[in-house]
Amino acid sequence: MLPDQTPRVRALLGAVVVVGGFVVGRRAYEALVSALTWNGLGPGLSGVVATALYASFAAGLTIVALRLAGDPATLGEQLPSQRGVRQVAVGLCLGAGIVAATLAIELVSGRATVSGPFSRPGLTALAGGLLSLGGIALAEELVFRFALFRIAAGLSSWPVGVTLSSLVYAAAHAGSGRLWPVYLGTLFCFGIVACQLTVIGRSLWLPIGAHWAWDFASFAAFRSLPLTLLGVSWVAGLPYRLSAGVVMLIVMALTAAVLGLIRRG
Repeated sequence: MLPDQTPRVRALLGAVVVVGGFVVGRRAYEALVSALTWNGLGPGLSGVVATALYASFAAGLTIVALRLAGDPATLGEQLPSQRGVRQVAVGLCLGAGIVAATLAIELVSGRATVSGPFSRPGLTALAGGLLSLGGIALAEELVFRFALFRIAAGLSSWPVGVTLSSLVYAAAHAGSGRLWPVYLGTLFCFGIVACQLTVIGRSLWLPIGAHWAWDFASFAAFRSLPLTLLGVSWVAGLPYRLSAGVVMLIVMALTAAVLGLIRRG
């Protein structure tokens, strides 16, 4: 704690700590996954082990950042057990629905095709992916919605908090390639969706469920279906990255708009 600092300086310090800590933690997480896989533990186990550590680090980082910012919030406030299961279930349906709507549009418009029957992916791979992506969703919602969104909104206003936290969330996933502007646009819109879900549900369970299902539905779709994306890649997206396409960007933007109406209502 820094009692001699002004609230604004403390809030900025908390924001810098949580963003900087996330970048460092993300790099360490990726390195750990590679190291565990290289040592022969397998991608499923390595993902689960690394993600458990990653989520634990994110939880600790979030609390430290909020304390530095002078915010007394606790994890129990944002992860209340009494309504967690129902909200996660609703979030799972929303996240999976975004992927399903995207795939439906692409199949109907001829931008995707299923070239064979349903295939049975390895249960170990699917189970490992389910657990790993759940941990990643938990970690990122803690960092970007519980910490950064809360700090930024308290520092300025709700719209600034949503915009800033969503921009940083997208930027934290930036890379190289011509599809990245569309991908980052989709991530920015998802950040808005997640912030709205946090406010609507008054906890992190809704955005965690939506984040989890959004990632896993894309993961499972390309492993369960012989799915081929056709046409211009920046429109349809890439295998394992539907969010790099304009179709999902539009679906996500519409979802954000509808949730905005629900929140205001």
